[in-house]
Amino acid sequence: MEERARVGFLNTQGFLAKKATLLTTIKEEKISVLCLAETWLRPSAVMTLAEHHCFSRPRPILAGRNQARGGVAVIVHNTLPATFFTLPQDL
Repeated sequence: MEERARVGFLNTQGFLAKKATLLTTIKEEKISVLCLAETWLRPSAVMTLAEHHCFSRPRPILAGRNQARGGVAVIVHNTLPATFFTLPQDL
């Protein structure tokens, strides 16, 4: 029988603080693709996770605010081919 991809979604409310726990959960649950909301990464941050492709879109930090909020990401196991691309804004 062919193995199916396991896909999940999580509102992380801060990726960096939960990175180790996320990696453990991904391995234990055999998640192939994990979509994240509220990553709270700064635009300059590079998102990495062992054995995975990470695609991230941090929210720009607004003038007068020092905190990174918002942001989305998709984590794909490296056994699946994955490429990041940007969709047109007028969809």
